[in-house]
Amino acid sequence: MRALGSASARQRSDAARPRGAPSACLRYNNGVICPTPDAILCDQQGRPYFIWDEDVTLAEFRRLLADPRVGDYWLATLLRQAKPDDVYRFIGLPEIVRRWPSVRAGVGNMRAFWDWRTERRRAHGD
Repeated sequence: MRALGSASARQRSDAARPRGAPSACLRYNNGVICPTPDAILCDQQGRPYFIWDEDVTLAEFRRLLADPRVGDYWLATLLRQAKPDDVYRFIGLPEIVRRWPSVRAGVGNMRAFWDWRTERRRAHGD
């Protein structure tokens, strides 16, 4: 059985759809398959779902993530707590790869996934 994203599945899907219609296949766009919709990304106070233990709004999180003094702590939180699809809303893979040695220890049970993803980027450029 072939995966939905395989070349033959993609060709079958593309052949069956009208010209110009979006493909039914899952396609990566900067590694994103299905990011959380904006309407449910944050609670009513503006706190993102992946920062459940701090009182930080989305705007504050973006500022903290970019702060060279504390940014690695917040990047580790993002990589550990957010869906991988949502990570790319805030930071690109090249920047994750660059900062990976500094944040790796704080990523917890997501370390194996991000080890694989950063190594794949280094090896294949994707």
